[in-house]
Amino acid sequence: MNPQLQPIEYDTTLAACDATITTVLNAFCSPVFPISKVHLSYQTTDGKIRKLQEFLDNCITPEKSKCGYKLSDTSCEGIKEIIPTISELHLFIDIFFWEGEENSSKNRSSETTEQVKMKLCDIPQILIHNSVTYELRGVISFHLGKSKLRNTIGHYNGYAKRGTGSWDLFDDLKKKPIPTKASKIVPVETLMYTI
Repeated sequence: MNPQLQPIEYDTTLAACDATITTVLNAFCSPVFPISKVHLSYQTTDGKIRKLQEFLDNCITPEKSKCGYKLSDTSCEGIKEIIPTISELHLFIDIFFWEGEENSSKNRSSETTEQVKMKLCDIPQILIHNSVTYELRGVISFHLGKSKLRNTIGHYNGYAKRGTGSWDLFDDLKKKPIPTKASKIVPVETLMYTI
């Protein structure tokens, strides 16, 4: 990541860099800092989210990377192994759609992926991992700008699932939530699950 470190008040350091939260969490190298995955990225090649449970069952694999941990004069230059666990409270799952297996690559920019569009009722409502049951609580949707890239000026909306199973659309351009049918087709950017 090579962040620029800037000391700020209250004995705090600002790390200025371009990174996702996943990149930042994976950069930590400390035996006292447990890595608990809350944010996952699911890649589909057919525009469907059929194998989300299978993905969750298989996504927790140890990762090895070069450690870049620095504290004052001490730095680690070794190889670290991250053995992640899934959060027992929340899951945030970004959905990426690359058409065809040959295009599903970790080297592609998420800014150029197609959007998955599906009915709210067709999104997996329940996910289970290590005897913890997660229920779908929300969907974040991004409405693309004119260039059709994710990094353009566009508009985010949130769909929240109520305890009754009904859905509401939260749009900052509207004065209040709008009741929404579960059969509504929405662009799926991020799924939010909680226990």
